[in-house]
Amino acid sequence: PSTREECDGGSVVLLSAEESNAKTIVPRLAAAGADLDRVTILQAIRLEHGGTRGFSLLADMRALEAVLIEQDNPMAVIIDPISAYQDTVGNSKTHDSHKNTDVRSLLRPVSEMVDRCNVTVILINHLTKGSGRAITRGQGNMAFVAGPRAVWQVSKDKDDPGKRLFLPVKNNLADDSEGTGLSFNVEGVDLGADAQGKLIKTSRIMWNDERIAISADEAAGYDSLSHEERSEIDDAKAFLADVLAEGAVKAKHVLDSSRSAGHSHTTIMRAKKALNVVSTREGFGKGSISYWRLKADRAEEPPPSWVPD
Repeated sequence: PSTREECDGGSVVLLSAEESNAKTIVPRLAAAGADLDRVTILQAIRLEHGGTRGFSLLADMRALEAVLIEQDNPMAVIIDPISAYQDTVGNSKTHDSHKNTDVRSLLRPVSEMVDRCNVTVILINHLTKGSGRAITRGQGNMAFVAGPRAVWQVSKDKDDPGKRLFLPVKNNLADDSEGTGLSFNVEGVDLGADAQGKLIKTSRIMWNDERIAISADEAAGYDSLSHEERSEIDDAKAFLADVLAEGAVKAKHVLDSSRSAGHSHTTIMRAKKALNVVSTREGFGKGSISYWRLKADRAEEPPPSWVPD
C-alpha cells in the first residue's frame, strides 16, 4: 500500500538537453520544494586541453560515476531525453538508436553503474506519432523498453485535458496490473521577483490520490482497434522494423516484399505511420526514387549505396 511518508533525502544528478537551467529547471525545482544544494546539473564534459563537449553515454559513464561518488547520499540520475546523449564523441555516427545491439551496448554500462553506485537512473524517451501498443510507442529500438526494469508512460487524460496519467507499461520489480496507475495535474506557481525585480513564474506537479484503472494501451488508443487489426498491425510493424533495420530501402522493394509476406497495403501503411517511418525521395520527376527508413534522431542522411533493387 502507498503512503505519504517522506523518504530520506538524497542527491540527484540531472542531465537535460531541452530545458534552460535558469529559466525552467531551477525554478521548477524550487517550486517543488527541492533542496537545490543536493541537485547537480551536468552540462558538459571539460576537455583535458581546454574547452568542453557534450556528455555522451557511450564515452562518459566513468565521469558520471565520479560525480555521483562526490554527492551526499546519491539516489538518482535523470537523463532527459536519452536520445540527446547517444552520440559518440566527435562527429562519427557509429551508434544507431534503431539497432538492438547498439541500444543494448548503450544501456549495458548504465546498468553496471546502477549496480555499483546503488542509484536509480531515470531515462526519458519520447513517443512516436501514430497508434500501437504502448510498449512499442517509444522512439528507437525495443531494447529501450526491454532493458529497463520498469517503464511508465505519461498520457493526457481524454476526459480531463488538464490531467496527466502516469501508467505502467512494464514492471519487472513490482505489480504493474491495471489499477496501479497514477495521475497528476500541472499547477502554475509564482515564485516572486528575482534580484533584478523580474517576476518568476513556473509550474509544478501535483499528484492526485486516485488510482487509475485503465491501461497504457487504452490511454494510447490502441484498444479502440479490433483484436484482429491489432495483431495485423503488430505483425506489419515487426516486418517493417526488420526490413528497415540496416537503413533506407526503396519504397517499391518494401511494398513488394510486404505483399509477398501477406500484408495488405492498408495494414502496411498503418504500420508505417505507427513506426514513424520516414519517406524520402532521390532525384526529380519520373526518374526519382522513393525510399523508406526508420526515423532517427539525427539529421536525415542520403540513402546508402547498398539499397537493394
